[in-house]
Amino acid sequence: MKTSLFLIFLVLTQTLACLPIRDCAEFSANGFVVGHPKAILVGDSVEGNQTLRHTNLLGNPGFEEELKGWSLKKGHANITVDDGTSHSGQKSLRIDRSEYGYGYASQTIYINSTESPRSFLVSAWARSREATADKPFFDLLVGVLYEDGTAEDFDVEFSHGTHGWENRLMFFSVNASKRLEYVQIFVRFQDQAGTVWFDDTYFAWIDTYVQVQCVDEASQSVANASVRVFDGLTLLEEEQTDDDGRVYFLLPSNKTFTVTVFWIGLLVAKEYVSVTQDVELLFSCDITTEMREVTLLLSDFIGQRLSDSDVEVLFRPLTSAEDFSLGQFLTSANGAVECLLPQLTEWFEITVLLSEGEDLHRARMVTTLNPNTSIEMRFNFVKLGGRYLSPEQFALYILLAVFTIVATAVISHDIYRLKKLTLIDQSNDESERRIP
Repeated sequence: MKTSLFLIFLVLTQTLACLPIRDCAEFSANGFVVGHPKAILVGDSVEGNQTLRHTNLLGNPGFEEELKGWSLKKGHANITVDDGTSHSGQKSLRIDRSEYGYGYASQTIYINSTESPRSFLVSAWARSREATADKPFFDLLVGVLYEDGTAEDFDVEFSHGTHGWENRLMFFSVNASKRLEYVQIFVRFQDQAGTVWFDDTYFAWIDTYVQVQCVDEASQSVANASVRVFDGLTLLEEEQTDDDGRVYFLLPSNKTFTVTVFWIGLLVAKEYVSVTQDVELLFSCDITTEMREVTLLLSDFIGQRLSDSDVEVLFRPLTSAEDFSLGQFLTSANGAVECLLPQLTEWFEITVLLSEGEDLHRARMVTTLNPNTSIEMRFNFVKLGGRYLSPEQFALYILLAVFTIVATAVISHDIYRLKKLTLIDQSNDESERRIP
């Protein structure tokens, strides 16, 4: 009875110990369960992130403070700190084993950042003596857990057998569409037998800040330009330049990107950029395209001019897949908007956006510039008494109004007839009383 109670108590305590996700996480690819003894936060502030980028986030990376900050999974291995062997300093981590089983040390770095780290560098040194190669588990391993609960891992193998100190270095990038929960670093020896040493571990966030400044031929800033960054054919980032013509990106290091600049829908600059460190790029943009003033005359479905309305005007050449904002405007008393368009010979699309509460109304037209500088555009609604009605709702209102008018007329006519008949009856009664 006592034995049974003890076993139940043991199971309950182990179960409760694994309830918080940060205390019991599993990476299924290699079938191991790990704890989280060390939590180094990647800070929230931009200043803090700039301090942490390109610096070693691992605590006690060379085991000079014994096993401080590291969690061990021994299995059938003997894991100790060797103060007589090292790659640098005085100490290293030593793993001895005579049969296959678990054997690793790990650290965890939680990601708590307003930025979205993407690329990292991990490195370690190792040496071995008679390390067998039945299983490929003499390696440097990285486990990544995302906030949505999914995981992936990356690893690089050390040489087996007997050899002196050798380095393994690995660049890896995480899924940019997901937010990181934490990254876990392992130095691992799970082969059949032998002795290995690990030293000088390193893990760093190596994303790079890239500033792009756009200027025209006169070195004047180009504001409201759309700057796009492509990795091959994949669009990674898109931002609008500020009033100083600047825009900022956080990009993976050691890669080459295609950077394009669009201005009012026209490609005005394109460069191939290799990113290895924080850099400021100056793009000279050809914006010599002649501009032309165009008047947009805005009306509703039945032709009423839309006066004193806040609208945004978008422009898209048919050679482009996306719209570009020409700005926000207030329509005049006759529903007119004055804006500048590039003097193009090809067809383009104009879109006007008008907000009403949570509803967004659009008027679109595909056209080309011609001697007539006025473009008539109609929205698919009817403005009635400060409300915006769909054509169907407006038609229903008209039908109800007609029905109400007809019903009122019929009822009024019936009341009139009833009163008239009543008066006739009263007149007849009086005539009958007068006859002797």
